Amino acid sequence: MKTAIDVAREIEQAARHFPWIVRIHLIDLTQYAVKYRLELARRETYIQIYVNVRNQTHGYALVRRGKRIYGRDCEEGEWHRHPWDAPDQHEGSLEGRRAVSIARFLQEVEDYLDL
Repeated sequence: MKTAIDVAREIEQAARHFPWIVRIHLIDLTQYAVKYRLELARRETYIQIYVNVRNQTHGYALVRRGKRIYGRDCEEGEWHRHPWDAPDQHEGSLEGRRAVSIARFLQEVEDYLDL
């Protein structure tokens, strides 16, 4: 099982591959959980990443002006997507239920925002 420190390293390593991420900010690190804010070059836009290794909760969100505009979450082992066109909804399609790595989520953001 990965530790929270392992996940923190994974987040930082993945974020360094994307030049449009201008700041990597560790918000919280506990024995079981980690939370990061990855600031983008675009104003008022950031990515928030939360992972709890104990209960396998994952929360990846692209936030603009304080509102999620895209996201992927895993709760109780079930993944879902908050789609670009309806970020307050849970998309249960096959693609929406697919597990994604942190690096893959960052790539999805890059592809969509054309960064």
